[in-house]
Amino acid sequence: QPEPDDLAAGLAEVGLPLQRGARFGTAGGANDKGMAVTWLRERLTRELGERPLLYGFGDSYNDAAMLRAVDVAMLVQRPDGTYADLAIDDVEHLDGIGPAGWCDGADVILSIRR
Repeated sequence: QPEPDDLAAGLAEVGLPLQRGARFGTAGGANDKGMAVTWLRERLTRELGERPLLYGFGDSYNDAAMLRAVDVAMLVQRPDGTYADLAIDDVEHLDGIGPAGWCDGADVILSIRR
């Protein structure tokens, strides 16, 4: 089985950057979650006639682009209780690992929307 750095180098040679997640890596080409958020925002703005407020939850490096693209970025704890070290301004650190963190984020959204 190849080492992670060897795998990343091999994928890069064929134009597929490796994005590391909390448990898995993704070879996704020239797209990322931030581009998906931008695409979604454009479509919703056209459909709704106004710019929607978008929230994002993440816990790893492959979530960074998505968290930069949303209006309210929330970082969930990783399985070891730490937070991914992402260079994102105004990110809210949620209490709870995995699903418990997502639930905390849902509570934040519901309290903002009231």
